[in-house]
Amino acid sequence: MRRIAILLLITAIAHPAHTQTNPDLLAIRHLMDQQSADWNHGNLQAFATGYKNSPDILFVGHTVSRGYAAMLERYRKGYTTPAAMGVLTFTNFEPVLLDPHFATATGNFHL
Repeated sequence: MRRIAILLLITAIAHPAHTQTNPDLLAIRHLMDQQSADWNHGNLQAFATGYKNSPDILFVGHTVSRGYAAMLERYRKGYTTPAAMGVLTFTNFEPVLLDPHFATATGNFHL
């Protein structure tokens, strides 16, 4: 019986309508919107402030890499001009609070 209650709680947290009213989930949405705006203005430095500035941060893409500085350098080499950066948008974005300090977010990004 306890498992069912936990699954229902997770479903309620992940529901998009809940995202529109929960202040923590709204803050996550705002951060992603700000990152998108910073990227679309060609401002990599501002875009990168959405990430934790730590050598331990993990990035998963075609490869797995660590470190804020390495991430920023990789972006600078790959996106040398605002035209090369294109326009960043997100779809199917769903943040989920795991506890008061951690959340996950899934979705698609488009360049």
